[in-house]
Amino acid sequence: DSPKLQNIKKQRVKKLGFNDTPVFVPIDFRYDSLSQKLSEYGFDPFQPTFVSIMGVSYYLMMDTFVDTLSELHNLMRSELEIVFDFYDDTELQKEGSARFSRLKQLTSEVGEPMAQGYNVGLFKHRLELIGYNLSHMTPDEIENIYFNRNKTGYQAFENVHFQKPDIR
Repeated sequence: DSPKLQNIKKQRVKKLGFNDTPVFVPIDFRYDSLSQKLSEYGFDPFQPTFVSIMGVSYYLMMDTFVDTLSELHNLMRSELEIVFDFYDDTELQKEGSARFSRLKQLTSEVGEPMAQGYNVGLFKHRLELIGYNLSHMTPDEIENIYFNRNKTGYQAFENVHFQKPDIR
């Protein structure tokens, strides 16, 4: 994230009572070395690690995101848990995706245009090639688990998938 967005997230994390446990690393995945950036912030690849990369893939081409996940996989010398989401651009052609199309338009208007979404099958295959087993959660599963029982009126996006890859 940009430093401005990271500061907002840090404030939210602190408000939740996590203090300084999470480490936020500013990085431009298109140009920066993940290993180098993590090293600059004191990352120890020998320590069990949880990495959340939610909302990042929307702005990266598949090759860049897969390269990032590959670099993380190769860096680790201990347990690693990752969770991330991505959007399936084939779903944008279907009826009912106006909400996500509007989100893409709004992010573009504020200078953060989204990249193209990923083909689910191809993306899964690419991640398996670098050594990940995937726990895939479809948009319907996300809706049923996280949104059906709430009273907020929020809904899952019809084309956003969650992944929790396990290292082979």
